[in-house]
Amino acid sequence: MDKIKQLEKEWAPVKQQEAFKAGDTITVHYRISEGNKERIQQYQGVVIQRKGSGSTATFTVRKMSGSVGVERIFPVASPFLEKVEVNKHGDVNRARIFYIRERRGKSARIKESACPSPRRNPRQAPKQRPRPRRLLQPQRPNNQRSQTLERSRLGGIFLLCYPVLNKSN
Repeated sequence: MDKIKQLEKEWAPVKQQEAFKAGDTITVHYRISEGNKERIQQYQGVVIQRKGSGSTATFTVRKMSGSVGVERIFPVASPFLEKVEVNKHGDVNRARIFYIRERRGKSARIKESACPSPRRNPRQAPKQRPRPRRLLQPQRPNNQRSQTLERSRLGGIFLLCYPVLNKSN
């Protein structure tokens, strides 16, 4: 395996590009040859996944063309790939956002991150977020037959207390 990876590094060096991830809106400048002419086509859309590593890595970009969704897979080490520009950094919690395919309209929007955070190493532990405090509200019984748990502790035994009902027939 090491020999294969070594050959990949020698024969297919990967160009340095801007760091982007799933959820980011990017513009891909791709060289197209038509006959004997060459032109650069710009493809702007949302990255829905990054796949692979090294010279075999690819990324998938989805855009809306009219009312039809179009996805295109770009290899990272392609000689036709001129450059990749990051337009917006999206705030998503997944590495592959395939759920965006079923969404339409406002639900298909991706929240923009406030500031582009540096990409963290996936081997690092994520930062712990403080949990929001919940306000405890006393629960009202549905009726008088509700069961309550008395918190008094007698010798390690919790007592279940049932309210006594006055049945007057």
